[in-house]
Amino acid sequence: MKKIMYKIVLLSVSATLFTGLLVGISLYYFIDNIFTTQIKKNTDLLYENFDRVIVYEVNTVISLLEKIKSMEDKGELTKEQAQDFAKKIIRDLRYEKEGYFWIDDYDGNNVVLLGKAVEGTNRLNLQDVKGKYLIKELIEKARAGGGFTDYWFPRPGDTAAAPKRGYSKAFEPYRWVVGTGNYIDDIEKINKQNVEKANEEKAEISFYIVAILLITIAIVIVLSILLSKKISNPIVEITNAAKELSKGRMVDNLQVKTKDEVLDLANAFNLMKSKISKVIEETRALAKAASDGRLDYRAKAQEFEGSYKEIVEGINQAIDNLIRPLNVTAEYIDRISKGDIPPKIEEEYRGDFNEIKNNINQCIDAINLLLKDTYELVDNATEGRITYRANGIRHLGDFRRLIEGINATLDRLVGLIDNMPVPVQIVDRNNNVLYRNNTNESLIKNL
Repeated sequence: MKKIMYKIVLLSVSATLFTGLLVGISLYYFIDNIFTTQIKKNTDLLYENFDRVIVYEVNTVISLLEKIKSMEDKGELTKEQAQDFAKKIIRDLRYEKEGYFWIDDYDGNNVVLLGKAVEGTNRLNLQDVKGKYLIKELIEKARAGGGFTDYWFPRPGDTAAAPKRGYSKAFEPYRWVVGTGNYIDDIEKINKQNVEKANEEKAEISFYIVAILLITIAIVIVLSILLSKKISNPIVEITNAAKELSKGRMVDNLQVKTKDEVLDLANAFNLMKSKISKVIEETRALAKAASDGRLDYRAKAQEFEGSYKEIVEGINQAIDNLIRPLNVTAEYIDRISKGDIPPKIEEEYRGDFNEIKNNINQCIDAINLLLKDTYELVDNATEGRITYRANGIRHLGDFRRLIEGINATLDRLVGLIDNMPVPVQIVDRNNNVLYRNNTNESLIKNL
């Protein structure tokens, strides 16, 4: 009997050691691969984020120039005043630690560069330390719709060239090219820190894995010594049944004839199997109810105890969390479809539901803005202020086309009244003149 026990213990320990080493080595390479992949992803993401920042900053400056140009178009500024105003603002603009902007025109003449003496000079043939005509490439990329250029350029206050990645975009009304960039060695410094941190975490995880494996091996050795004394066919039967159950295959109740601890183990296994079967039944009932459209049905959590109860309650809670925002969404969409614009959703959601909430709130904001501008157009037209127009730029898509269409309709109406051969005049209740057509204005001038 002892020989069998020793053989079982030796076999168990040998198998555990072999498995532990195999799993340990596999886990090490698996973790190493995960960290390597993640480091690469983080590096790519870091570069993407840096690119995204400079694109965003340049687009912000372009938006600023468009605003200044609109002031020029309205006659609020002359072209020279508008351009001088734009130069002054952009020359002083900064973002993050060292971010600044420059402007060259299509011919390579520098317009803005930190107020340096180079402003006003032609840089078209400027080359970096590698011989690249960087201004030419920046202008070409900008005029092609915007693009990135890699080159070497000194930092502010320094004379030594450093690798830099710039983004440039054209502002056609002034024939300007707006650009900014990041120094690549800054990106590489951050990436190096991330790699060092990842390697530290990998080493820490590897240490814990080794510790867990060693503890597991020690536990297996002790359990092997204890359990090997009671090896018998019923245990083999229970083991096989447990394996089948772990694969999701339900087995018949175990029939054990012994009256010792093995019987207790078999009874406990049978009880566990029945609880798992009940959980499966309740889960199937939930799925059937959902398929039948009975979304108010919930599993009977009160029939379970311990972790089984937690599982069933967790499923019920998950369904509640799924249904609640769907009901809110359905209610809001129904109200909006009937012209009853509800207040914005204030309840907190997470994940995709929060995105749905944000989209509905954006829809409510857009409709409210559309109604506000429409009411203002109607009210002003009703009161005789027929030259009032809503700002279509505040709207998007079809809403913008609707507002701009109403504005155009009013423009057409006013144009027809302006060209009428009879004098037309609109006054308010206090006889204040709100509008005169061209014929009326001509008569007044000739009086």
